[in-house]
Amino acid sequence: MEDPKRDITDVVKGLVSAKNANEQRDTLQHYFLPDASFDHPLCAVSSYSNSRDTGILPIYQWLRIFFKDTLVVVDQIAFDEDSGQLYFRATQTLRAPILNDKKYYVQSQQDYYSFQELPGKFFPMTSVLIEVTKLFIGFFIAVLATIIQLLGVWRVKRD
Repeated sequence: MEDPKRDITDVVKGLVSAKNANEQRDTLQHYFLPDASFDHPLCAVSSYSNSRDTGILPIYQWLRIFFKDTLVVVDQIAFDEDSGQLYFRATQTLRAPILNDKKYYVQSQQDYYSFQELPGKFFPMTSVLIEVTKLFIGFFIAVLATIIQLLGVWRVKRD
């Protein structure tokens, strides 16, 4: 990113509300390193050769497979140039296609990352168990996304 504070909104929207799988892939490949890692409270992908395309991309694809009509708003953006870290708040609205009855539903989601460290403070080795579980879930999501894409859903078209 040339200007992280300006660019991050397009990055987030390109990943979670892309119009098609190619646009989503292109966004990820443009902004993520090939060996990028991913850490979320429910799953993770460690850094390895091509982890961006074989680990992280399937997670974003899985999200789009099940929530095609995703709305995301990015606000409160801060970039610390000294550390190279970017912080932002995003509100994401997910609508499952099975609830296509034109009604509004209330759903709230808050992702807090600090809880991942809390169990390890009280019970040794639980932080390792949590990390291994998240890595397994990340791998499992990649496998499921691949299976669904073999059926032609949210599939990247070859150039």
